[in-house]
Formats: sequence, structure tokens, C-alpha cells
Amino acid sequence: MSCHTPSPRGHSILASPNSTLNETALLPEMEPILPDLCIEQLWTETSAISREKGCQAAKVFITSDLCENRYLCFLVESHQQLRCVKFLESNETSQLIFASVTVITAKDAAPLESR
Repeated sequence: MSCHTPSPRGHSILASPNSTLNETALLPEMEPILPDLCIEQLWTETSAISREKGCQAAKVFITSDLCENRYLCFLVESHQQLRCVKFLESNETSQLIFASVTVITAKDAAPLESR
């Protein structure tokens, strides 16, 4: 007799009555998530903002507004800010054009699923 227990990370734990936790195997249940956008870092500028301690983004996601403008959003919890960078695809689809930055006071943020 064996049991099948789903785990919160999208894996299953298969166990038999004679096995121990170390002997159980994790099996993937879902296909890997393909990214919407890949960004390559080309340079880094030193500024007072980038040298601040605790200025790392806790969450990063892509979202769009009602006009279908796309934004790369960074939640900086230490500053209670959501920083949204508007971006457009150029005629050459491998390049992006970064436009305005909007800063919103926020303790948490997540993208909404479209219906």
C-alpha cells in the first residue's frame, strides 16, 4: 500500500509503509514556468540609492494597466514602495525601451490575473 500526498510546492511525495522520509522521492506534477521577459544587466551605476542598505526588491513582477501599458514592478519593503517602470518593445522585439518610473506607497503588492 502506498499513499500520494500533494505538497504546496507542486510536487508529490510517494511513500510506502516501509519507507522513511529520506527514502521518499519528489516527483514534479507541473510543467516549468516559462518567463515572459528576460533581462540582461548591461551596466551598473553607483548612486546614493543603490548603496542604501535594505534597498533590494522583495518582489518583482510584470503587470499591465487598462490601456495595456506594461510595467516591470519592484516592491521595496524597507521603503514601503512599489516602483513601476513602464516599458515598450522596440520594432526589434529583442530590445526594450524603458520609459517613466512611478513610485507608489505600498506594504505589499502582487499582479492581478486577467479575466
